[in-house]
Amino acid sequence: MLNNLLETKTTEFSNLEQALYLIKMKETRQIIVQSSLLKVTEDGFLCSKIHTDGELNARLTDFALDLLHGILKIPKSYAKRLEPELHAFNINELLSKRISPLTVVLEWDLAGVSDEQYPHVVAILPFQPIAIPHELILDYLIKKGFSGRLFLAPGYMEARVSDRKEAIDFLPNDAFSVEAFILNSQLGLRKWPFEVSTFLTRLACANGMIAKRNILSSKIITQVANSGDFAKILDKHLSSAMNLLSFGFKNAIEKMASREVSLEQRQELLRKVKQIAGANFLDGLFEKAVTLYDHVNEITALANRLEDRERQRRLWILGGDILEEQIESN
Repeated sequence: MLNNLLETKTTEFSNLEQALYLIKMKETRQIIVQSSLLKVTEDGFLCSKIHTDGELNARLTDFALDLLHGILKIPKSYAKRLEPELHAFNINELLSKRISPLTVVLEWDLAGVSDEQYPHVVAILPFQPIAIPHELILDYLIKKGFSGRLFLAPGYMEARVSDRKEAIDFLPNDAFSVEAFILNSQLGLRKWPFEVSTFLTRLACANGMIAKRNILSSKIITQVANSGDFAKILDKHLSSAMNLLSFGFKNAIEKMASREVSLEQRQELLRKVKQIAGANFLDGLFEKAVTLYDHVNEITALANRLEDRERQRRLWILGGDILEEQIESN
């Protein structure tokens, strides 16, 4: 494996202004380079002497290297076993034979307070991504008075936000918050670069469900992102969805709390959880659950314990799918 790779991490924020400040302190730029002109060094740098923006000499992140492995079809498990010199040789041989250009995404620290070497190569892509800047979304949310939690990873943002100052009692002494769940991929690595779902949070334990009802159209949002209408369209859909869904969610939660689950239904839920989280998490699951509401609570509580954010999101969606079924049956 190459030496001195920069480790990429997911950063969590409870303050949207802090996240926006951090994003503004970094400049991101995309350059398109012919694959055969790129080379990696055994000490973890990506180099190219001939491209439209001048000489390239930037340190690789582990995330960017994984993307390059995927493009060149180098198994990650195989790459890990290679000595740095042989690893670099294999990559450069494959790059020299590749005809299509690559998009290299670079990042600079504008604050100048980091001891790390800049620029970083945060991604290498076989296409030029078209996406909405994180800054544009965060600026809108802050101006509209939203607050919540936000996660930033290379080229990816996940946010759970709400503009509600007070929780809603859907059941006696059991308060919920209707939130927006926002995903934004600046690297085009998802089917839709921008997605918004409704997120229902039980405040007593922070369990959550993603309800796909009234999800915003990524295609529409992306098309208008650069026309100045982004904030207008997002505001129209987001505000109406969060306000109108409260009543439907309340009725659905009440139905779930009064409906007992059969053995056959429980087995089906266990099968779905196993597909997402794996068999190791099934021990003791649903032992004390009686109603459908109990079962969904245990599913979303399990999601909160998972470190894998994609599996966590899929369990939230499973809980939301069950919620949707109750709304549809009203």
